[in-house]
Amino acid sequence: MLLCRFLFASETVPQPMKWFVSCPRIRKGIPGLLILWIFHTSAFAQEKKDTTTLAYAFHEGSVRGNLRNALLLTNNAPGLTDYQADAIGGHLVYQTGSFKGFRLAVGTHFTFPLTTSGLSEPDPATGALNRYEATLFDVTKPQEKRNLALVSLLNLTWQWKDSRIILGRQWLNTPFINMQDNRMQPTAVEGFYSDIRLQKWKVEAAWLRGIAPRGTMHWYNVAGSMGLYPQGTNSDGSRGNYLANVKTSGIGLLGLHYEPDQHLHLQAWEQYADNLFNTVLVQGDYKVPLDKDARWLFSLQYIRQDIVQDGGHADPAKAYFSNGNRVNVIGARTGWENNRARALLNYTRITAGGRFSMPREWGTEPFFTFLSRERNEGAGGVHAASVTVKWEFPKQHLTVEGGYGRYYMPDVKQYTLNKYGMPSYNHTKIGVDYVCGGKLQPLRLSALYIYKGDKGDTYNNPKYVINKVNVSHFAFVVNYPFSTK
Repeated sequence: MLLCRFLFASETVPQPMKWFVSCPRIRKGIPGLLILWIFHTSAFAQEKKDTTTLAYAFHEGSVRGNLRNALLLTNNAPGLTDYQADAIGGHLVYQTGSFKGFRLAVGTHFTFPLTTSGLSEPDPATGALNRYEATLFDVTKPQEKRNLALVSLLNLTWQWKDSRIILGRQWLNTPFINMQDNRMQPTAVEGFYSDIRLQKWKVEAAWLRGIAPRGTMHWYNVAGSMGLYPQGTNSDGSRGNYLANVKTSGIGLLGLHYEPDQHLHLQAWEQYADNLFNTVLVQGDYKVPLDKDARWLFSLQYIRQDIVQDGGHADPAKAYFSNGNRVNVIGARTGWENNRARALLNYTRITAGGRFSMPREWGTEPFFTFLSRERNEGAGGVHAASVTVKWEFPKQHLTVEGGYGRYYMPDVKQYTLNKYGMPSYNHTKIGVDYVCGGKLQPLRLSALYIYKGDKGDTYNNPKYVINKVNVSHFAFVVNYPFSTK
């Protein structure tokens, strides 16, 4: 620590770097990172001929990371608060080389706010808080400007052939629990995960007991992670009240994949959230070759949800999943693609037997009609249709995406089917990605524009409008990924 204090005592050191080392969470982790660094550098003294030693595994370790700047702007309807925020930060990961198939990884995320506007202040007309920009930092403490750091990775991986088992803190991408990595740090999970590959089959299994949701800087048990984002309403219209009230021992995941050839992919998933709910997903994707470059695409999806025990709490006012909720979701997709372009027509139907429920802290939903910056989680009786297109221009290092969707929601006052009071809406998305070449490679510039228009009755109540409809949202993100290997 004396070395760190000496190195960062100079007035010439940039303020963000001084903050990085002065942050208590980062500072407490420095001794451990220094130990790993000592192991890594001392391994150079080992004879490189002996590749079976632990020291050689540290010598073969690598450092990777990403530096990111994210600027978000939200322009609400006249009379409602507009927002903006700019953050700089990133992540840093160290992973050892393989030692008898085992690898150790440790990583941290950190964020430094550059500019913000009123993220901790309620909108005067509605009392609503900011929705998008606050997730660049810590939604549980929107006024916090320091200590925005998190040890997001700390795991041991055992790999053999194409299979692996990971134990500890990690990033996970499944249909319902995923990184949703479009802010400053992705959602991370803690527990056990396995990925077993057997010829045409792949089996994924996991048991999770901790989650660090995107837009937070803390680790929570599974129950504690629920309700950090807005809780909406209960089925009777009362305010959701499951934060710190539900009980669960964890989440079990099982995924089966079958790919007999390059054209067909069948998958089935079960997510068991103890004492909360059980979700089953079945999906098939089929590609029909047209010529050497082009393909027709066809996909079908079915999702079923049922309550487990009391849905989190014996008191329905404090439970997460309502008793009697019987949710069925049907999705269909068709389209065309070649090596540079893709066009898709998508449809989702959530039946009126209940509200599709999945904590937003855990990840984004897997619906074919999903478009950035809005979800249909918390709703039932929904019809949704969208068109998405994507063009890639390799010579120009450019990718352009577009999407348009119509979402027919239940009435905002039909609480049994509309948890968040979201009116029917149309959704437009335009995204552009550019990867720099030459001396700036692999610097990546991304821009996103979203507009959501009102297509349902809001009863002239601005609480059904702010951050939901008649709103424009813009994001500009700069990423610089790097690796020592």
